[in-house]
Amino acid sequence: MRIVRKVAANLLLAAVLAAVVGSALWVFNRAAAPQERVLPPDVKNRPDYSSILSGINEDGILEDLNALCSTPSRMCGSEGLERAAMHISSALRSAGYQVLEQPFRVVVPRTRWVGIADAEGGELRGISIYPMDPNWFRTATTPPGGLRGVVHKGSLGLAREFKDVNLDGNFVMLPIGESWSTVAGMGASAILFYDDGRPTVAARWGSSVNASLNVPRFMVTGPAESLAGREVVISCRVDFVEARVSNIAAFLDAPGADEAVVLSAYYDAESYVPDLAPGAEQAGGAAVLLAAARAMAAEKAPRRRTVVILATAGHARALAGARQFMRAVGAKEQVQRCLPLARHVDLQGSCVVPGLVDTHVHLVKTGLDAAKLHWDTAPSL
Repeated sequence: MRIVRKVAANLLLAAVLAAVVGSALWVFNRAAAPQERVLPPDVKNRPDYSSILSGINEDGILEDLNALCSTPSRMCGSEGLERAAMHISSALRSAGYQVLEQPFRVVVPRTRWVGIADAEGGELRGISIYPMDPNWFRTATTPPGGLRGVVHKGSLGLAREFKDVNLDGNFVMLPIGESWSTVAGMGASAILFYDDGRPTVAARWGSSVNASLNVPRFMVTGPAESLAGREVVISCRVDFVEARVSNIAAFLDAPGADEAVVLSAYYDAESYVPDLAPGAEQAGGAAVLLAAARAMAAEKAPRRRTVVILATAGHARALAGARQFMRAVGAKEQVQRCLPLARHVDLQGSCVVPGLVDTHVHLVKTGLDAAKLHWDTAPSL
């Protein structure tokens, strides 16, 4: 009985101590936590949303899309990305923004040369090839003198298609989206892909593997089927290089404001064929960002918050541009290195809590979803 009472007393003491510690922590957190600040609604200066929407139209977005997708590739390090950056900067300056560039470097595969010829080294008219994304660190680079072999056409990349064919040292040609690992294991020295018109979801297709397999893969354009049964020579050189890219940050000041609204989208593109990455769907975010930027600049009501328009690069490089921009939040010296014209604000010991909300849609997918039959508001079936 005495032991039971002792255990009960210890449990009661532990409960009291836990309550005291919990109460102390609650009081400390309430005192130390930053107080949420919500601006009251401004009834007098309510934005005219109808006029804002009237300034955003399909023709304007289409014009920006055409400008962003006017080159074969908008991948990091490409001429297309530089032209896209100039278009975005020019559009924002024309709208009245102060535009800054935040340069940084990313590592990308760069094609030095690539070509395909017949067995005698002659030109194959109308046919071009493009190296595909690397297998981990292994690019589509061929040995000196290139690769020589006979092109065998398949449809599914299955072993039974080539049971009577010697693939060792030869090439296999498959439609985009089909698996290539089996024929690579059967000795094929290179894989050629062509577009047979069927839709392909890149995220579901293993165009590359996370292992340094020395199996070059290429995209063929032109009359690809004419290669079937022919002996050809493929030569290619792709190197990893450091490319200089830039975030584009544009500011529209609000006099006396101590808060900012940040609108962001990436403007580069990515593809399983780096040299063929015009990225129409991926350019949708940047085109809408420019439309929103113009509409906000044209708004006549007084702004209560500074507007920051951020177009980032290096999206497929582990969000390199977004991470680079976040690095600009730090000591004064760090900010000045990243954004030389940035304004330094002394918070005098206040707590800063990131308030980034990544609300976004993928335009093509959202458009397709909108065309589907929805039962959300149906009272019954």
